[in-house]
Amino acid sequence: MSVKIKEFLYQVRVYNFTNNQIMGVYDDLVEVSYRKQCNKIGMAVLTVPEGHAILDLLADDVTIGIYIAYPNETSLAWVLDYEGQYRDRQITTDNDGNVYYLLFFPSMMEILSRYIVAWPSGVTDRSDFSGQELAEIVNLVIKYNCSTFATTTNGRLRTATVIRSLYIGYPVTGSPVISYSVSGRNVLELLQEWASLCNFDFDIIGYPGRPGDYYVKQYSGQLGTDRSTDVVFDLALDNLNGANMLGDRLREKTKAIVGGSGTGAARTYALRTGDNSSATNEYEVFVDASTETVTANLEAIGDARLGELKATAKINASVVSSWRYVYGQSYFHGDLVTVQIGDVSVVRKIDAVDVSFSQNQHTDIRLEFANP
Repeated sequence: MSVKIKEFLYQVRVYNFTNNQIMGVYDDLVEVSYRKQCNKIGMAVLTVPEGHAILDLLADDVTIGIYIAYPNETSLAWVLDYEGQYRDRQITTDNDGNVYYLLFFPSMMEILSRYIVAWPSGVTDRSDFSGQELAEIVNLVIKYNCSTFATTTNGRLRTATVIRSLYIGYPVTGSPVISYSVSGRNVLELLQEWASLCNFDFDIIGYPGRPGDYYVKQYSGQLGTDRSTDVVFDLALDNLNGANMLGDRLREKTKAIVGGSGTGAARTYALRTGDNSSATNEYEVFVDASTETVTANLEAIGDARLGELKATAKINASVVSSWRYVYGQSYFHGDLVTVQIGDVSVVRKIDAVDVSFSQNQHTDIRLEFANP
């Protein structure tokens, strides 16, 4: 039987937007909760009473860092676990008339959702890509739509207002060679669409040695490390409080009919089959790509859509911190681990992490596991 360890602690650090200097450090909030997700926007919600000092620091895109630490006999090492930018607030009252503010901080990945591929169709290496590695296309889309290169001087339809100094990282190697047209598409949605095709995860993280600057990092395979032989979550090991497994097959599609340019009998079509298709698992979907004329582009669009609609069995579980099973030390967001439920043992990726701290620093951690 495993031994439960002490609760871990948190700090919320608020940074100045212009010089990235710390403006305040807080550990006295009513509640701190945040959700981290692979390839999706995370969200932190800070609950504070009326008059709290953090309210005076709020402005659009003010950055927070949520740090966590485990107390031990010799030291207290704070580790950054979440970064986000202020976006919105909600004001609420309880039955006694006390006023509380709920402050919303989307994760740094939200930056990518602000931009589209604002280039006319048909512009090579800007809105149209032919026979190129997907990981390289990702970097070109980011560079010319989300950074200081996103200007009308360079040919973009408008000069983007760059929120942060955003740079591109090294592309993963061995990504598929595809052809794609992306004019007008949202940048974040494109990267999410391509992640399954490319077999990579991505995130926006701090640029080493350059405080306040960030870059888009590509991770080959998964965001974290394969710990499936060492980290096992099982009710019998007392590191799970409960678990729920969902197969996700009710929404699954396995055959794509992609409609390209033209009308009636003259319309161009491409047929694509997912790797999850079988005689007993044949579900069709129509994908409208009426602006496309190139067969390779139609095929790539169909493959991406099937990737989105592929069943991804998920497991939700509340976990207990215990010896060898400590979040942020033994396992991390994006890792591959083994999950045992009844007689089912599977390797899954930690796809999402929900962390919450109550006013007395009580901690609750929930994990969401998905197919790697």
